[in-house]
Amino acid sequence: MGAKDKGVNMTVNVSYLKAHKILKENMWLTAKPLYKNIDIEWEDMCKLVSSDYIQYSPYKYKDRIKKGINWSNENQDLLIFDIDSHMSISEASKVFGRFLYLLTTTKSHGVLKQGIICDRFRLILPARNIPTEEDVYFTMLEVMRSQVPAIDPQPNNKSGAFLGNGTAECFYNDGDIYDCSKAVEVARYRILNEKKVKQKISENKIEYTNGFNLNVKDLKSSLTIECLMEILEKLGYELEGNKFKLRHERTPSCTIFNDCELNDFGGNFKGDIFDLLMRYHDMSFRDALNYVNNFIRSKNG
Repeated sequence: MGAKDKGVNMTVNVSYLKAHKILKENMWLTAKPLYKNIDIEWEDMCKLVSSDYIQYSPYKYKDRIKKGINWSNENQDLLIFDIDSHMSISEASKVFGRFLYLLTTTKSHGVLKQGIICDRFRLILPARNIPTEEDVYFTMLEVMRSQVPAIDPQPNNKSGAFLGNGTAECFYNDGDIYDCSKAVEVARYRILNEKKVKQKISENKIEYTNGFNLNVKDLKSSLTIECLMEILEKLGYELEGNKFKLRHERTPSCTIFNDCELNDFGGNFKGDIFDLLMRYHDMSFRDALNYVNNFIRSKNG
């Protein structure tokens, strides 16, 4: 499905909730059936996102409750990206200049945040050929972020949503509707290749060597939960007990289990440390093995 009828009469699909007070976060609303999924005139998107009472998302949620398990992108024809640093509005207009888009500034635009004053905005791209397979879709977002590193990866999950801004500046750009086909092709190749490598390593058909022979089963068996927590801290995650934050959220929801598996209950991540390194730190499977291997070796002297 893609954005329809490029031009003045084009409509796009979006979900949103509207609160009765200014939204600073939405944790108190997540369990309520408040999300609406609608087709809206493209020219009216600026009005929707320029409200302090609105939170919006490109996804659809079953029973109108914004939770990861209710996620669907069957109606999706928009890509929405947060850009908090490393790219100015002027630079974004050059990178995406040939595409149809809406750029809207956020509440932290031009103000001091984490010691930096810079442009902070969202880029809303009407798009076609958006994949509905979950793994392909989120891998496609990773592919796009590898091409444009300024894109913030945190909202790119099943419950990813964006707060409106009552003082937003909106900039429309006329151009072509973004076609996801090439990014999808790269995503499918990446998934297939990683599966092949994982299968070979899990069957011990490949011995991962870095000064000595080691297979993934040996590596996993030597990874303790204490060691895993130290790796997460080294990566910059702040631990609270057996949990940490993978996304912008008030309380951490990614849980570390005794078998060293990780599960972000509010998002779309479930796996081990290797999966986390590949998804959130742009490592290949081999690089992830090497990273953990070297960490364990350094701890063991």
